[in-house]
Amino acid sequence: MKVNVKVKVKTLPLLAALLAGSPLLAAGNRVAVGAFPPGEVLAPLAVASPESDSRTFVKTVVPSDGRAVVELPSTGTGTLLVWVIPSGPDGLAAMKAGTAGDGTVLETKLESPSGRSIGPESDGAAGSGIRRFRIEDFGGEELGLPVGARQEALRVLAPEAGLHRLELSAPDAAAITVAAVELDSPLVLTTWAAPLSRQPGVPVTIHARLADGAAAVAGALLTARLAPESGVAGESVPLFDDGLHGDGAAGDGHYAATVADLPGFPAGPVAIRVEAEGSDDLGRPFARTGSSGLVNERSGARLLPGSVQAAWEGEGEARALLVTASAAVREGGEYRLDVLAGGAAAPDGSRRGLAWAERTDDLTAGPADLSVRIPASLLGDGPLQLDVRLLGLTRVGVAGRVTLDVPR
Repeated sequence: MKVNVKVKVKTLPLLAALLAGSPLLAAGNRVAVGAFPPGEVLAPLAVASPESDSRTFVKTVVPSDGRAVVELPSTGTGTLLVWVIPSGPDGLAAMKAGTAGDGTVLETKLESPSGRSIGPESDGAAGSGIRRFRIEDFGGEELGLPVGARQEALRVLAPEAGLHRLELSAPDAAAITVAAVELDSPLVLTTWAAPLSRQPGVPVTIHARLADGAAAVAGALLTARLAPESGVAGESVPLFDDGLHGDGAAGDGHYAATVADLPGFPAGPVAIRVEAEGSDDLGRPFARTGSSGLVNERSGARLLPGSVQAAWEGEGEARALLVTASAAVREGGEYRLDVLAGGAAAPDGSRRGLAWAERTDDLTAGPADLSVRIPASLLGDGPLQLDVRLLGLTRVGVAGRVTLDVPR
């Protein structure tokens, strides 16, 4: 049976990463120029989503006659926590209303590879190897999971390596999500995607790195699925570690895949879920679920490639840096050209903030030429780099963003 899984992505952190460092215009102003306060630092251009680490395996199953079985791989390193979450027929909508899974009778049995088990009739004693914790009326909206009124958590101290068998019974549940985390495991899945701000027609590259401590984990099976915000995920995309898919060297534990387009995806956040499974160097099975995301930008306008230019003009106190850019506007509305000027780069890629300039215009459909001037007196001496962005304000989004090194 094919299961449609809805994936939730946190919108605000993505947008904050894209818009970080942009000063805001006061109401009614069309052009503004100023200097950053002393000590202000400009972060390097975020071309990819932040890296996210995971020691967790997540699986959602649809019960048959109210029952299901999930096999949980474990490397046997550190404590194993298993969270069992049934959801009602209305999924997220019911969860938000506080009704998902109400009245569901949830029973679980967890059995280790050697046969050690805990059944629904026992919760285990304090200090025992396996314990059950019954959770009532706990909200999990921040996880983006269809959480019901009744869940269970199982804790396994000193788990055995191998497949743990989890038997589930939830007659009233439409689906059951199981999240298993190896808290202290050195085996970590790290995921990210690029570009963070995707313009229409631009390919998306999904990255994942598998490491067991300092050692790379090669030969694993990795797949990814992409979904628009609150939408249904698409087909699985395989990730490769062969040196031919933007994944670095072959067999280095860096996996990647490129998706040429996102047909049918609306503008807004896109969630990416990555699944990894395999065996470590000792032959112990593992499974990890990672996540990432990006913003699928609107096609309302586009900052034309190569159009951003900077040139010095004037002499003495009138000397200024003229920054120009051209855009193709498909949907008329209010747009803002941002220019952030930074000094020499620090080892982490950040730069001392020097000055900023903004221009806001109501643009009609068609070509548009934009420009701002920054007085040379605000730009100091030494290396100079500009971060230039075109932002949609009527329909919020990033229409383009480039960096430009300026000779003195």
